[in-house]
Amino acid sequence: MGDMMTKVPTEVTDAIRDGRSVSDARLEALRAFACRAWTPAA
Repeated sequence: MGDMMTKVPTEVTDAIRDGRSVSDARLEALRAFACRAWTPAA
C-alpha cells in the first residue's frame, strides 16, 4: 500500500524495510538519515 501512495518503486521500499541500501542516491541519503534518527543513542 505504501508503494502505491508514495509512487516509490517496490524494490526501494523493500530495501528500506529490510535495512538494505538503495541504488537511488537521494533515497539512500534519506534512508540513511532516517535510520540514524530512529536508532537510539548508545
